[in-house]
Amino acid sequence: MRIWSVHPKYLSDKALISLWKDCLVAQRVFTSATHPFIHKQLLRFLGGSDPLMAIGAYLVEIYNEGMRRNLGFVKEKILKPNKSNELIKIPRGQILYEATRLNNHYKKNGLKSSIDLFPEPHPLFRIVEGELAYWENSK
Repeated sequence: MRIWSVHPKYLSDKALISLWKDCLVAQRVFTSATHPFIHKQLLRFLGGSDPLMAIGAYLVEIYNEGMRRNLGFVKEKILKPNKSNELIKIPRGQILYEATRLNNHYKKNGLKSSIDLFPEPHPLFRIVEGELAYWENSK
């Protein structure tokens, strides 16, 4: 599972579809009262008052990007498609790590990268100073 902190406009169609599917599954995790299994990539959503609303707000932007590309995402699959008033803090180092990871992936696969050296974050995130996020597995 990979939940990207960078804006979804930087993702390939394949990566955007995968992200959409992973986040739809994540909604089910957050509807469970006990959160039996939380993948570490989902930990970023637990800091606010309503993790389901946060993942819903995240998904809305993924949906919007998918619609711009005619990928056929269905908005009704988002359980709480509301805009969240709580921005999630993402360390600057995390954004840089993801930009490098995407650029390396695109280069390795002979794809053209549209990602900047310091890309725009997903609208749900606010960049703060810091290194790699605690939930990131850089291996």
